[in-house]
Amino acid sequence: MVPFFTHRSIVLASMHQKELAMAPLLEKALGLQLNVAVNIDTDRFGAFSGETERRDDPLETARKKAMAALETNPAELVISSEGSFQPHHDYFFTTADYEIVYLFDAVHRVEWHAQYVSLDCRARSGTFSTVKEGEELAFSMDFPSHGLVVKVGKAADYSLLQKGILSEKALRQTLDEAIALLHPGEKAVIENDLRAHCNPTRMRQIGHATSLLIEQLMHHCPACSTPGFGIVGKTKGLPCGLCGTPTQLVARQIYRCQFCQHEEEGGRKDGLKSADPQFCDNCNP
Repeated sequence: MVPFFTHRSIVLASMHQKELAMAPLLEKALGLQLNVAVNIDTDRFGAFSGETERRDDPLETARKKAMAALETNPAELVISSEGSFQPHHDYFFTTADYEIVYLFDAVHRVEWHAQYVSLDCRARSGTFSTVKEGEELAFSMDFPSHGLVVKVGKAADYSLLQKGILSEKALRQTLDEAIALLHPGEKAVIENDLRAHCNPTRMRQIGHATSLLIEQLMHHCPACSTPGFGIVGKTKGLPCGLCGTPTQLVARQIYRCQFCQHEEEGGRKDGLKSADPQFCDNCNP
């Protein structure tokens, strides 16, 4: 337990059951009893299905969700998350799930966040114009364990937008409705429902991001003792273990307190002092 958090009130800014992934971890590690915000529409900050465009980056979106929750759900702490699916930063041709978990202390006016990146994601989409095509695509997207979305038309003017398709009966009914609305030559879209409560894989990644945040909060600032003395930057240049040439691997990490802004530089978390020659441009050009 971290005494800084014990017995404090905390609210979750979510409409999509993220408490299933987050609550057990927060209670066990920090002693926090998570309450879900009421009277909040987090979809107004952006929807995966496209009817509402996300106007801010993921961190700012998570921050706005949290502030919106505090407006109608007074609490000392508020937590939120935001996910995005985009090319992996190292493997550009592979889609990755980037999950940010954000925590704000309304009493001390300090915030923390952590990000988990995973190549394990269910974020596929395809087009169809027959029931057979739609069903084949659906079952290739891990349906029915993962929910689906079916759309006809464009984002500004969908003639059909059905989310949360989780049963074969609902799928067949929606496919029939979609096909009946198609104009000649037009196709409907079917895609994974990326909302957490309809996508168990994404829910799992939110749990991992929450664990990373908790790990950060376990480290206290050496200057003011506030939790969350975490990594905010990295310096590349880990020397090759054979020739000593700097590589592109991380050599040092920068730690900062989000409360007093005290900053220190330290070695890698894994303690690695040198790089394998396979990563060296000199030894392995």
